[in-house]
Amino acid sequence: QMAWFGGLSGVRARQRVEGSGAIAQGYEDQFFVTYFIAHTSTGLTESGSFP
Repeated sequence: QMAWFGGLSGVRARQRVEGSGAIAQGYEDQFFVTYFIAHTSTGLTESGSFP
């Protein structure tokens, strides 16, 4: 079976269906960037690696 998912729905599908995997992505997907934003009161500091 094959399905087309967005970023988050694709991650969720792969988590829930054993043996599933991504086989293609849109050209623009490779340029997506994620930012983590936290209030200074959390005490979190910038990290060179994640997690």
